[in-house]
Amino acid sequence: MTYKTLDISTAHYSQETDDFLWNVVDKMQDVSFAVIPTGTGFIIPVTFPVLDKDDLAVIPSELVFVMGYAAANGCSYIRFDRDGDIIDDLPTWEW
Repeated sequence: MTYKTLDISTAHYSQETDDFLWNVVDKMQDVSFAVIPTGTGFIIPVTFPVLDKDDLAVIPSELVFVMGYAAANGCSYIRFDRDGDIIDDLPTWEW
């Protein structure tokens, strides 16, 4: 089976979201999906519609927005990478 991945820049999330993702990796934040660090970013699954309201209460809004964008474009995963593409349809942060 082939899975489509949205490969985008880490500029598409804030420093606070980077901290959140590291907290998920370090098991200091509990969510219903895995976060895989890559050394230059993260890989996360697109879990819609599996996210429950407990997840939505703690996941940063820009991450939920990117997950929705990825799902709408048929992607199963998001690969955030410091050298990834900047997508005009998505907000960016400088940090």
